[in-house]
Amino acid sequence: SRELLELTSSTSWRITRPLRGLKRALTERGFAGRLARSAGKRVLFLLPLPARTKTGLVNRYHRWRMRNSIPAPALATPQPVMQASSPVRHEGTKLPELPFAIPVDGRWNIEAYEDARPALAAYVAALSRGFEEGPLWESDLSDPVAQTGPLTSLIVRTYKDRGALLRKALASIEKQTYRPIEVLVVEDGGSDMLETVRQFDGAEGITFRHIACKKLGRSNSANEGLKAARGEFIGFLDDDDFLMPDHVARLSGCLQARSDFAAAYSAALELGADIEPQSGTMGQETENAVFFRPLASSANLVNRNAFPIQSVLFRAEICTADERFDLNLNALEDWLFWMRLLVGHRVVGLTNVTSAFYVPASRQAHKKRIDAHIAAEPYFIQQRKAFFESRRLTSLEPIKADIANRHSHAVTRSFMTPQPGERPPATIRTGRLAAALGSDNPPDLRPLYAPRIVAYTSINLRYLPKALAWARSVKAQNPDWETHILLNDAVPEDAGNWPDVDVVYPIAHLGVPNFQSWAFRMRVVELCTATKPFYARKLLDAGYDHVFYFDPDTYAYSDLNRIIAEFGEDDVLITPH
Repeated sequence: SRELLELTSSTSWRITRPLRGLKRALTERGFAGRLARSAGKRVLFLLPLPARTKTGLVNRYHRWRMRNSIPAPALATPQPVMQASSPVRHEGTKLPELPFAIPVDGRWNIEAYEDARPALAAYVAALSRGFEEGPLWESDLSDPVAQTGPLTSLIVRTYKDRGALLRKALASIEKQTYRPIEVLVVEDGGSDMLETVRQFDGAEGITFRHIACKKLGRSNSANEGLKAARGEFIGFLDDDDFLMPDHVARLSGCLQARSDFAAAYSAALELGADIEPQSGTMGQETENAVFFRPLASSANLVNRNAFPIQSVLFRAEICTADERFDLNLNALEDWLFWMRLLVGHRVVGLTNVTSAFYVPASRQAHKKRIDAHIAAEPYFIQQRKAFFESRRLTSLEPIKADIANRHSHAVTRSFMTPQPGERPPATIRTGRLAAALGSDNPPDLRPLYAPRIVAYTSINLRYLPKALAWARSVKAQNPDWETHILLNDAVPEDAGNWPDVDVVYPIAHLGVPNFQSWAFRMRVVELCTATKPFYARKLLDAGYDHVFYFDPDTYAYSDLNRIIAEFGEDDVLITPH
């Protein structure tokens, strides 16, 4: 049925296997509606209307659909989880299918989510490793849970006449298994909730503070909380949401275990209800879905909001005074904040459901919520464009390519059976590769001549004849220059006798952490390129005044000191071929 949909939505209507595909399509739920929408798009495309008019029609149609539909229990079911003991091999450029179907809107059927969690956890673990090769370890799949650690600040936004809801939210924080916690209850427009907050005084390991601020909206309340937060980790909780007892313990444990992660988020339970704020009663309460979107890269946040506000915990150090909620937004404000704060940082997802949030159950309340989003959309799009320009993200193509590479890597890893045992600690030299590409004692890097100038190239043994010709040409023009070869290969016994070469340096001594894993990410040419800056840093630290890199297939025909004369006060000089 998917093949038939692709064919009917393309410019050609050829159907190669009509009977079998049509039979599957007609029995699939929702096929007729999708086919009608596809046909509608084709008709709209053929109408002799301006492009702007067509775009306006499509936008009005989608807004009408959003206003007149309410979130219902998710019906999507995953494919059967596949078990494999070896990675799936790629056939050409086609990626293997995941052992589960990721919902486009991030909303999972609750039972289906539990069935998919084992494979989804492996997939998310592979994403969090980036391009690191090797098996998945038990530590990759077991999320650390911390009962104590750095102070964590939770900012709770509320306003007048929501005391019953606020009590439920604060009670969920009081039940947290993690200590210490600082709770900042920020009230928009007064101090009516002060007595409600005082009811929680005396909780062991948790301090509750009430902050009264002017009636300026939800964004201002969040900013006041960020300004007053003293914790090393910061999270949010709106007064109509609540946390599971292990929420802070899991997210904080993850950030404590991995210092390279700037933020962690977890799955959340989406509940439908019509809330009566003063009494705190929930009408038509339903369990709709589990909300979870795996992030291949924090750049995904540019395209869609990946998590509800209460499911994230981030490091306070990345939140500068400039990273604040936009006061012009009372809807979509959290999405813009996450985009500005987290894009460019490493963000990890946990498949555990650790919080819950409510969405309107009635059509009228849902329409009001969607109208607020639609009203905020023009300003949000304007600010997103400004964010692009400030980060110079003028094109999404590099981001898309990076995400595709990470996705491909993670798919392969998620099909593998995790190896038993814990991940070995990061070391400078590990494995047989480092032994083969190194020597017992690294060469002593010390300037040999008065000018303290060194020229080096980076090769493997196939390029050795060209590199020796390059070294001979440099020595012929400038005998007082040192010539070094950075060897990305096994070191031959006669390496110390190569003519016109002062130092042959094995790459195993460059000091790259997790060297074997790092080296296996690359082809040979990529490895020779990737090691160049590590060696340049070593040479500069050794006291050389000038460090020159040359490709091994170059040849010097005149005095190279003229290059130094061009330097002036600059730090780097690049010469064209």
